[in-house]
Formats: sequence, C-alpha cells, structure tokens
Amino acid sequence: MSVRQYSGYGKGDSYIMNTTGTAPLFLCGIDVGTTGTKTMIFALDGTLQGKAYREYSCSYPKPGWVEQDIDMVLAEAFSSCREALERSGIRPGQVAAVALSTQRTTSIFLDQEERVLKTISWQDNRTGNELKEIERKTGKDGFYEMTGLPLNTTWIITKILWMQKNEPDTWKKVRRIVQVQDYFLRRLGADDFYIDYPDACLYGCFDSAGHQWKDELLDIAGIDRRLLPLPTPCGTMVGKVSREAAALTGLAEGTPICVGAGDQNSASIGAGITEQGMISVSLGTGGMAIACMDYPYRDPKASACVTCHAISLKDIRLALRLCFAGIVMSWAMPRGWKQNGKTQTSMSC
Repeated sequence: MSVRQYSGYGKGDSYIMNTTGTAPLFLCGIDVGTTGTKTMIFALDGTLQGKAYREYSCSYPKPGWVEQDIDMVLAEAFSSCREALERSGIRPGQVAAVALSTQRTTSIFLDQEERVLKTISWQDNRTGNELKEIERKTGKDGFYEMTGLPLNTTWIITKILWMQKNEPDTWKKVRRIVQVQDYFLRRLGADDFYIDYPDACLYGCFDSAGHQWKDELLDIAGIDRRLLPLPTPCGTMVGKVSREAAALTGLAEGTPICVGAGDQNSASIGAGITEQGMISVSLGTGGMAIACMDYPYRDPKASACVTCHAISLKDIRLALRLCFAGIVMSWAMPRGWKQNGKTQTSMSC
C-alpha cells in the first residue's frame, strides 16, 4: 500500500493520506488576507489546478481604529473555495485535505454561542494605554525576554485589556478569544478552536519554547486560559468538513481539516526559509523581512519579533521585521502618485 504522510512535524496526530486508489488526489489551501482571500487547488506534485479570489475591506470607526466584519470575510473565503473547485474541474471527493493561511493578530471575541461580539484588526492601534500598563508590570525588556515580541499595540493581549476596560458589558459575554484561522477552522468543522504555535506567539502571552500559555502574563492581563484556543502543531488534523460547510465551500462533507499557519510563516516555507541563516522578504498589505534562526534569538534592540517556525519538528525560530507595503499603495493610488514624472493610478508587479 502506498501512503503519503502530511503531519504536524511534532506533537499531535499526523494526517496519513492513503494514495492507493486510482483517482488522483488534491489539496485545498485558503489564504485569508487583510483585504482579500485566495483559494488554490493543487495536485500533490504542486501543480496548480484552480484558483479564485475575493476582495473586501476593513472599517475605520475612529482615528487609529481598524475593525472588520469577520463573518463577511468568512463568506467571501468560502465563496472563493467553491469557485476554485469549480474552475479546477475536479470532484470534491478528490480533495484529500484543506488548510488555511491567514492574517495574524486580528482579535475575534466570541460569546457562549460562538457568535462574534467584536473583531479588532491587527492594524488597529487604540491600545496605547494598555501597552503602557503592560510595560509598567513587566518592563520593556522583561516582556521581550518572555515573549520574543517588542511591546506593540498589535499583540492580542493589549486588545483583551482594552475590551475589559472600555467595553465591560461586552467583555462579560466573551467566552472565546481567537484569531482568523482558529475561527475559520471551527466554521469548517473542527471539533474545537485550535491555533498553530506561530500564531499563538502573537497573543503576547505564549511560551514559544514550551508551546503553552504563559501563566505570568495571563495573570497580568486577567485572562482565563479557557478563553484561548488550543495550541497545536501546524499540519495536525483537527476535524472534518461539516455538512453545512460543505454546502458553502463546495468541499465534500468529511474532508479532513488541518491546522495551517499564519500568512508570513506559511510564506517562509514557500520561500524555502527552513534552515539557519536563510532570509526572505515578502510584500503584501504589510511587508516583512524574515530570518530563520536555530536558537531562541533575542534582538539586542528588542525590535525584531521572534516566533515559532511552522515546522514544529525543528527547534527553529523566525525573526521578523514589519513595515507597511501594499496598504500604502492602496492609499496612494486613488490619489495619484508619481513614478518617473508621471501620475500613476495603478500598479503592476
């Protein structure tokens, strides 16, 4: 019997895919970005079979605030999946597994019925006061040493503190705090809320070496760990596509669902950044320079983010530096910007 193994490269159950049958098998990847979602269907040799794209936007209720209708994003993602499958010409039952790559640190607050109470985008920077509170309690260097993250309003721990103080009535209803991938996996049919190790790092209260939530930081923020998703190696099978999700996505009911990784961590694998000293630069809504390290690196200036690698078997880390890229172009182009002395209203790459 011939089998192929698609595993989490570490703890957790591996997904063993039987390839004995005569019908070819395919993989479905859904990439959920800040301003658009792309679904792609690949053969096992990496050949692209079909793809589809959907665009959407964020909302800006106040200066510095960025929010998003995550259920609208979910609907667009599922719609793109259906179209990509149709374009591929394959039968839904030929999809061996589905996984996601998503924007990171967008905070989704859910109630007891798993309904969305509020979604705060990763771009949001309303949490300046909460950031100062964390700095008073941990110190700038102390927080960086514990988490590998420079103090920044991006991290979910600051959004949690903001919700506690500024929307106490809503906070009382909160029963889960998740990111985009965790929420989408659950809507596909996962049996709980799961988060990959790299994305868990970006909560700002995760021990990247021990792969577990850090009690000291949970206590500082008054966070019950039961509100948080279950840290899980990338590649772990966490459920099967439900009947409801099958009707919306075009995937076959029962298709295995596997934990993916955040967008930049997925991009690092795609770029081959899997060994010490390798570096890549990617440009999307945000831009990122990524370096692979084989030890728990700490930047002497406490400015580089250090997270787990998506390949959990190896004791390697990613050091990341963020800048704004495509989002700046999206702002500039409708207003007209000059290149070679000419006003541009579009950009090609």
